[in-house]
Amino acid sequence: MWRTKLTMVRRWKLEDAAIAWATQASGKTPHLDHGAFADPRWGGGLPLLVDGAPYAVLRPYPPAADWEDLAGLVVLTADPAERALTLNYAPEDIPVIDLSQLAASPGPA
Repeated sequence: MWRTKLTMVRRWKLEDAAIAWATQASGKTPHLDHGAFADPRWGGGLPLLVDGAPYAVLRPYPPAADWEDLAGLVVLTADPAERALTLNYAPEDIPVIDLSQLAASPGPA
């Protein structure tokens, strides 16, 4: 499955990057809803919530995503290739952000 194509360490770094990005973008503390990734609304991705409401989705599988369900959300991807693939499927009004630079940054000591 799409979600398991990354090592655990890379997934953790990517999840940390998603939290950092959403904190900066929203000014609030976000929450990744790990219990909802199997929900088909998220296209195999992981929803990121701010104040309990969907704000972004981390790594939805583009061919499986129902883009109407993702309307109004930001799509976060693992790298430039994943972003390019996602842009082939996503409507133009859905922002698609590559987190690879942020995920590559060293974490707190």
